[in-house]
Amino acid sequence: MEELRVMDCAMLRRLLKDDGAHNKCLLLDCRSFLAFSAGHIRGAVNARCNTIVRRRAKGSALSLDRILAGDEEVRGRLRSGMYSAVALYDERTPDADSVKEDSTVNVVLHALLRDSQGTHIYLLKGGYDRFFSEYPEFCLKTKSIPPLSSQSSVDSSCSSCGTPHNDQRNHEGTDSESPASSICVFSEDKNASLSSGEAFSGALTIQNVFSFLWKHGDHMLRA
Repeated sequence: MEELRVMDCAMLRRLLKDDGAHNKCLLLDCRSFLAFSAGHIRGAVNARCNTIVRRRAKGSALSLDRILAGDEEVRGRLRSGMYSAVALYDERTPDADSVKEDSTVNVVLHALLRDSQGTHIYLLKGGYDRFFSEYPEFCLKTKSIPPLSSQSSVDSSCSSCGTPHNDQRNHEGTDSESPASSICVFSEDKNASLSSGEAFSGALTIQNVFSFLWKHGDHMLRA
């Protein structure tokens, strides 16, 4: 891919150490928004090129207005030729020849070639994974919060509303079944029921369950 040059991690590190480098070199993160939010190279801008953006483009080449929506200053600097270089990176692409045709890097590359002026475009060799492994001090990481499991959600919900836990029932000698099988939520006709696990993974949400319990508390729960 002749239009795309390669920049190694050491070269990018030297640019990042230069206080004025951000005015000369633009760093575009071509990963998903979630990956960018979890961690990215300092000073990088996320190129918004997800499935929804591509679908709206209806197969046509994406413009900088779509890829850099909300970054008006960056778009203006690109179109004015104020960046001497743009460095693209994804997760781990090793070189320019390995860039796939349908990849975000390739989509962003073509948008830059069409809309930017006098800018040299580079691919960061090895992507974010290699750069982070070699120079983590130049990356910004966000601590991720582990998702609550269905059972922990049930436990916390029961503790907040005063509903006895299954182990509390066991202690009182009322039953010995597992939590998922011991709590059933009945519909209004009192015939169909959903276990707590099905309620969380199916059509009902926890808000629906609480609302239903509130209205029909006399016959909603059984051990």
